[in-house]
Formats: sequence, structure tokens, C-alpha cells
Amino acid sequence: MLSMYDKQINAIRKGFVMHTTNISITSMPSWSALERSVCGDREISVELLKKNVSNEGVSEETEDMFWRVMESFTAKEKADFLRFTWGRSRLPVNPDGWEFRLVPKHHATPDKIFPTSHTCFNTLDLPAYSSTEVMREKLLYAIENCTTIDTDFNVR
Repeated sequence: MLSMYDKQINAIRKGFVMHTTNISITSMPSWSALERSVCGDREISVELLKKNVSNEGVSEETEDMFWRVMESFTAKEKADFLRFTWGRSRLPVNPDGWEFRLVPKHHATPDKIFPTSHTCFNTLDLPAYSSTEVMREKLLYAIENCTTIDTDFNVR
């Protein structure tokens, strides 16, 4: 008996076979290897983010603070951070072809404002906070409370 998903599964299977060369059933990747290649690593590497950062004017002090905060985040907080800045919760497996951009967010009283993200460009506008603790607090608030990346249809 056919399930309601057989048509879609067969189309995926056909596409996978068409776009992979020299693969036989015996050399098919495991589900976990396939998941990793399509979705990225579950563990978010701060080192990989550092290697792909484009600092567009953030001071060295603010950037150092930012990396200390990132290293202090739990795995869930790192995934939430990626979702906030990029709209996805995992990094690509291939380190080539993408970058993470840090941009300064200027304000007379930076400790009173939140960071801003631009998910289409994987960009974080980061204020020059007075301390690591303030930066951590503001980033955590933003990543935990700003979870909708597209409000085009929700604007009142």
C-alpha cells in the first residue's frame, strides 16, 4: 500500500541519484552523514565563525568581548545566535563561500540599546558595550526574544 509521502520520497530519491555520481546503494552515505552535508554540523564552532568573520569597523576591544561572549554560550544559545543573525541554526560544513559580518552600531549610550541582525547578509550590528557582562545580557535578550526573521505579513 502506498503512503501519502511515496511520491515525494521517490522524487527525492531520484534527484539524489541524478545529482550524485558514482554512487551505489552500498556506498550511500549514512543518514547522519547526509544530514551533516545538507544541514551542517549540530555543534557550532566559534573557531569556524572566527575564521569567517569580516570585521567592518568594530573595535578590537568590542570584537574580543564578542568572542568571549560567544565562547561562554551554551550549544543552544549558539544555535539561537545563528538563527538571530542568519536565520538558520547550524553552520555550513564547507567553510568556503560564506562569511559572518560584524558591523559597529553607533549610539551615544550603547549599554541602553540592543544589537541588530540582518539575516539576509549574516550580519550583526554590534554596539560598543561597556563590559562583557552587558554584551552577554543584550545578546541573550535579543536571541531569545527576536525569533521572527520575516515580519512582512505580521506588521500591524
